[in-house]
Amino acid sequence: MRLLLIFIASAILFSACGLIGKESGNPSSGDSTASSPKLQPGSDVLYMYDEYHFYEAKLVSTDSEKAKLSRDDTTLERDISDVYEIPRDKNKITVQAGDFVAARYGKLPTWPTAKVVKVSDDKITVKRIISGSVEELSPENVLPVSKKAAAKIEQAAAKKGI
Repeated sequence: MRLLLIFIASAILFSACGLIGKESGNPSSGDSTASSPKLQPGSDVLYMYDEYHFYEAKLVSTDSEKAKLSRDDTTLERDISDVYEIPRDKNKITVQAGDFVAARYGKLPTWPTAKVVKVSDDKITVKRIISGSVEELSPENVLPVSKKAAAKIEQAAAKKGI
Protein backbone atom coordinates (compact mmCIF):
# COMPACT_ATOMS: atom_id res chain seq x y z
CA MET A 1 0.00 0.00 0.00
CA ARG A 2 2.80 2.40 0.93
CA LEU A 3 4.55 1.69 -2.37
CA LEU A 4 1.31 2.45 -4.24
CA LEU A 5 1.01 5.81 -2.46
CA ILE A 6 4.61 6.70 -3.36
CA PHE A 7 3.93 5.78 -6.99
CA ILE A 8 0.76 7.92 -7.11
CA ALA A 9 2.51 10.87 -5.45
CA SER A 10 5.39 10.60 -7.94
CA ALA A 11 2.98 10.51 -10.89
CA ILE A 12 1.20 13.62 -9.63
CA LEU A 13 4.50 15.43 -9.09
CA PHE A 14 5.75 14.61 -12.59
CA SER A 15 2.44 15.71 -14.10
CA ALA A 16 2.62 19.01 -12.22
CA CYS A 17 6.15 19.61 -13.51
CA GLY A 18 4.88 19.17 -17.08
CA LEU A 19 2.12 21.71 -16.50
CA ILE A 20 4.53 24.25 -15.03
CA GLY A 21 6.69 24.03 -18.16
CA LYS A 22 3.67 24.81 -20.35
CA GLU A 23 3.20 28.16 -18.64
CA SER A 24 6.58 29.58 -19.64
CA GLY A 25 5.75 29.95 -23.34
CA ASN A 26 9.00 28.46 -24.59
CA PRO A 27 8.55 25.66 -27.13
CA SER A 28 11.04 23.60 -25.18
CA SER A 29 8.54 23.80 -22.31
CA GLY A 30 5.72 22.20 -24.26
CA ASP A 31 3.26 24.94 -25.30
CA SER A 32 1.64 23.66 -28.51
CA THR A 33 4.95 23.85 -30.32
CA ALA A 34 7.85 21.56 -31.03
CA SER A 35 9.41 19.85 -28.07
CA SER A 36 13.13 20.37 -27.71
CA PRO A 37 15.66 19.66 -25.00
CA LYS A 38 16.24 22.15 -22.20
CA LEU A 39 18.37 25.07 -23.36
CA GLN A 40 22.04 24.53 -22.52
CA PRO A 41 24.79 27.17 -22.21
CA GLY A 42 26.77 27.28 -25.44
CA SER A 43 23.70 26.43 -27.56
CA ASP A 44 22.86 28.40 -30.68
CA VAL A 45 19.52 30.04 -29.99
CA LEU A 46 17.05 32.56 -31.37
CA TYR A 47 15.52 35.36 -29.36
CA MET A 48 12.56 37.55 -30.16
CA TYR A 49 13.88 41.03 -30.94
CA ASP A 50 10.53 42.54 -31.86
CA GLU A 51 7.27 41.44 -33.48
CA TYR A 52 8.98 41.38 -36.89
CA HIS A 53 12.34 39.70 -36.14
CA PHE A 54 14.15 36.99 -34.23
CA TYR A 55 17.97 37.05 -34.01
CA GLU A 56 20.49 34.26 -33.61
CA ALA A 57 22.73 34.33 -30.54
CA LYS A 58 24.81 32.07 -28.30
CA LEU A 59 23.29 31.13 -24.94
CA VAL A 60 25.65 32.10 -22.11
CA SER A 61 23.52 31.20 -19.08
CA THR A 62 19.96 30.94 -17.78
CA ASP A 63 18.05 31.19 -14.55
CA SER A 64 14.37 30.54 -13.97
CA GLU A 65 13.25 33.76 -15.73
CA LYS A 66 16.12 35.23 -17.76
CA ALA A 67 18.62 34.11 -20.38
CA LYS A 68 21.97 35.78 -20.89
CA LEU A 69 22.93 35.78 -24.59
CA SER A 70 25.97 36.77 -26.62
CA ARG A 71 25.52 38.34 -30.05
CA ASP A 72 28.13 40.30 -32.04
CA ASP A 73 30.39 40.61 -28.95
CA THR A 74 27.49 42.09 -26.98
CA THR A 75 25.85 40.47 -23.96
CA LEU A 76 22.06 40.66 -23.83
CA GLU A 77 19.52 39.58 -21.26
CA ARG A 78 16.11 38.34 -22.41
CA ASP A 79 13.06 36.77 -20.83
CA ILE A 80 13.60 32.99 -21.04
CA SER A 81 10.20 32.58 -22.74
CA ASP A 82 11.52 34.62 -25.70
CA VAL A 83 14.54 32.34 -26.29
CA TYR A 84 14.35 29.25 -28.52
CA GLU A 85 16.68 26.50 -29.64
CA ILE A 86 17.38 26.74 -33.37
CA PRO A 87 15.52 23.92 -35.20
CA ARG A 88 17.73 21.20 -36.67
CA ASP A 89 15.32 18.43 -37.69
CA LYS A 90 14.74 18.61 -41.46
CA ASN A 91 11.89 16.12 -41.47
CA LYS A 92 9.77 17.08 -38.47
CA ILE A 93 6.93 19.48 -39.23
CA THR A 94 5.26 20.80 -36.10
CA VAL A 95 3.32 23.77 -37.45
CA GLN A 96 0.03 24.10 -39.26
CA ALA A 97 -1.62 26.66 -41.50
CA GLY A 98 -2.49 29.80 -39.56
CA ASP A 99 0.39 29.51 -37.06
CA PHE A 100 2.70 32.48 -36.51
CA VAL A 101 6.40 31.57 -36.67
CA ALA A 102 9.95 32.81 -37.11
CA ALA A 103 11.15 31.88 -40.62
CA ARG A 104 14.71 31.81 -41.91
CA TYR A 105 15.39 32.96 -45.45
CA GLY A 106 18.86 32.06 -46.69
CA LYS A 107 21.68 31.98 -44.16
CA LEU A 108 21.23 35.35 -42.45
CA PRO A 109 21.24 35.43 -38.62
CA THR A 110 17.91 37.29 -38.68
CA TRP A 111 14.70 35.26 -38.82
CA PRO A 112 11.71 37.43 -39.85
CA THR A 113 8.31 36.59 -38.44
CA ALA A 114 5.72 34.99 -40.72
CA LYS A 115 2.33 33.32 -40.92
CA VAL A 116 2.10 29.71 -42.12
CA VAL A 117 -0.04 29.56 -45.26
CA LYS A 118 0.29 25.88 -46.18
CA VAL A 119 2.06 22.75 -44.96
CA SER A 120 3.00 19.88 -47.28
CA ASP A 121 5.07 16.72 -46.76
CA ASP A 122 8.46 18.45 -46.88
CA LYS A 123 7.80 22.19 -47.33
CA ILE A 124 6.12 24.96 -45.39
CA THR A 125 4.70 27.96 -47.24
CA VAL A 126 4.83 31.17 -45.19
CA LYS A 127 3.92 34.81 -45.67
CA ARG A 128 6.39 37.30 -44.18
CA ILE A 129 4.77 39.78 -41.79
CA ILE A 130 7.06 42.71 -42.60
CA SER A 131 6.84 42.48 -46.43
CA GLY A 132 3.90 40.23 -47.25
CA SER A 133 6.03 38.09 -49.58
CA VAL A 134 5.20 34.38 -49.77
CA GLU A 135 7.94 31.74 -49.76
CA GLU A 136 8.30 27.97 -49.50
CA LEU A 137 10.77 26.80 -46.83
CA SER A 138 12.08 23.52 -45.45
CA PRO A 139 11.00 22.64 -41.89
CA GLU A 140 14.38 23.41 -40.27
CA ASN A 141 13.93 27.02 -41.40
CA VAL A 142 10.62 27.46 -39.56
CA LEU A 143 10.46 27.94 -35.80
CA PRO A 144 7.20 27.48 -33.90
CA VAL A 145 6.91 30.16 -31.21
CA SER A 146 5.13 30.47 -27.88
CA LYS A 147 1.55 31.69 -27.58
CA LYS A 148 2.86 34.95 -26.11
CA ALA A 149 5.18 35.56 -29.09
CA ALA A 150 2.48 34.47 -31.57
CA ALA A 151 0.09 37.05 -30.09
CA LYS A 152 2.68 39.82 -30.67
CA ILE A 153 3.27 38.63 -34.23
CA GLU A 154 -0.47 38.40 -34.87
CA GLN A 155 -0.90 42.05 -33.80
CA ALA A 156 1.90 43.08 -36.17
CA ALA A 157 0.26 41.09 -38.97
CA ALA A 158 -3.05 42.83 -38.36
CA LYS A 159 -1.29 46.23 -38.63
CA LYS A 160 0.14 45.12 -41.99
CA GLY A 161 -3.16 43.65 -43.19
CA ILE A 162 -1.86 40.06 -43.21
